[in-house]
Parts: sequence; C-alpha cells; structure tokens
Amino acid sequence: MRILFANCGYATGLTGRYSEYLLLFWRYIRVTKKSLTPIIDCVLHERPDVVAFVELNYNQYTYLKKILHHHYPYSCEQDKYGKGIWRKFLPIQNVHLLFSRYPLEQSPGMLFEHGTKRAILKATVDNKINLILVHLSLRKHIRGKQITELKEILTRHKSTVCLGDFNTFGGSREIEGILEKDKLLSLNYKHKATYPSYHPRMELDYALVSHDINHRNFKVLPETFSDHRGFMFEITLEHDTTKTYA
Repeated sequence: MRILFANCGYATGLTGRYSEYLLLFWRYIRVTKKSLTPIIDCVLHERPDVVAFVELNYNQYTYLKKILHHHYPYSCEQDKYGKGIWRKFLPIQNVHLLFSRYPLEQSPGMLFEHGTKRAILKATVDNKINLILVHLSLRKHIRGKQITELKEILTRHKSTVCLGDFNTFGGSREIEGILEKDKLLSLNYKHKATYPSYHPRMELDYALVSHDINHRNFKVLPETFSDHRGFMFEITLEHDTTKTYA
C-alpha cells in the first residue's frame, strides 16, 4: 500500500519564504480551483493508494473529491478545530482529509483535549490499517501535551500508521516519548527536512508506524505546491497474504 502525505498550505502555493508571507498573504483569502492543480498533478503522478492531507478547507476537499473520485472512490474528512463554541465564528471550515482506493471506516470524531487544532482523524483502511492523521500546535507547551495524548492513543492500537505535521521546531527529540520502548518507528530515520519547501531545513512532518507493519521506499517529494514538502512510502502487514497491493 502506497501512502502519500502533505500539508497543502491551503493551496496558496507559498513555499516558505518570508517575503511571500508579506507580499502574497492575499492568497489565503482568495484561492481559486486552479490553485489545486499542482496538488492534483502530484497525486496523479505519484499514484498512491491512500492520500492524507492537512491544511485544506471543506470547499477544496469537495472539489478534490469530485476530480479524484474515479481514482479514489473512498474519502473522509474531519474539521481541523473540532466543534467548540467559537468554531461557528470561522467563515471557512478547515479539514483533515483522506482519499483511498480501498474502503475507509472513519471513527467518531476524536479530539485532543488541548489546543485549537484539536482534530484527530482516525480511519481503518481496508479493514486492516489504522490510520491516524494530526496537525499539532505551533505552541511548544501545547504541542507537548498533544504529543502525550497522542502517545496514549497510539499505544492502544496495532497495525497503526500515524501521519501529520507535528510542528517540531525543537527537533525530532520532541517525539522521543512516542518512540520509546520501540513501540513505534519513524520512517524518516534519516531526518530528511520537509520545511520550508523551497529549501528544506527542518523536519516537521512525520510518518510513524507500529512494528507489525513492514515498510520501504520512504521519500520526501520534490513538489513545492506548499510551504511543506510532502512524502510517500509503502507498507505491508506482517503475515498478511490476503491481498497484494499494487
């Protein structure tokens, strides 16, 4: 099973240069369907079995769902901020989302107890893989609490893949608690940087898998449709001979 993850940066096309945030900030307000073309091109070129995205809004999700439906008949999404009282004041619904060639069974809305970016999108892929998608806080103390919560969640499940933008500006040591006792493995063991996309210097985005999952061919993608680089990898379950994923 080939899985692609990316923080899409709301399809603004900004690549992480400070000058872009100052001069092109209007792209966060006015994004056209054409802005999604580089993202669509990347998916169709890489041909993953499962696509996991953060930082897109609901309208962008529905457009991608329409365009990609022939290739990915299964999809699900979850509001990035949960359903707090203040949520109704936001004009646009921002979401985490999954597209898949194989059936998806989404778990009821899971949320972090801390932070504003609280969504934990959990879905079972093809009745075999537990896939968890997150986007952690920019604030270090809140992020630390979310990482502790995430550790508790991940230790409950086998056959698990956790993907997300962890915003680990303090380095990968921030997630050492999740990896301790060899319960989970980070596939980016060479610590290849993913941010900013025009000249990556920091490893902010992660793929964590449980030890009953075989993996290979992790790569950071060259595309710069966002301020983060995406990544892709392949997995199989140990002792699973019921299906060969193309």
